[in-house]
Amino acid sequence: MTSDIFKNTKNYPKLIYIQCSSSSRIKIVNEQELIEKLLKKIGFVTVDFASLSQSEQFLYTANAKCIITADHFYLSNIFLCQEGTKIIEIFAKDCLSNLYWLLSNVCSLEHYHIIANQVKDSVSYNNSQPKLNLLKVDLNSLVKIMQKSRLLVSSKSKN
Repeated sequence: MTSDIFKNTKNYPKLIYIQCSSSSRIKIVNEQELIEKLLKKIGFVTVDFASLSQSEQFLYTANAKCIITADHFYLSNIFLCQEGTKIIEIFAKDCLSNLYWLLSNVCSLEHYHIIANQVKDSVSYNNSQPKLNLLKVDLNSLVKIMQKSRLLVSSKSKN
């Protein structure tokens, strides 16, 4: 079954940002700024995994060279990534987890993370539903992670 899923994979982007706009758990309040001012300019393609079939999610994941997301739910497929794929997780300060760091290590992936600023008015529903985390990503911090991961070349290293 898996072999059929990976046919015709030439057209899938290598750099993907899995957006959080459809998530009921996480919202990046400056997501449009993040996409327009940084990610698009360096070749990232924004993908809404919530609108894709599981097979399509597999194809995007398996063909990516770098995946950035704050919606950790969609990182469960990173075992399909090629060795050396870069995973950049965006976390809320109170939601740190090493689960995908561990999986990245097992799969020989490069794992990085950034802690986003939690917006004070994050929404709590009731006890039966999880909290909606409103996060603001510091673009400068993300640039530093991208330089560290060799996705971007810093101006210092050009000299």
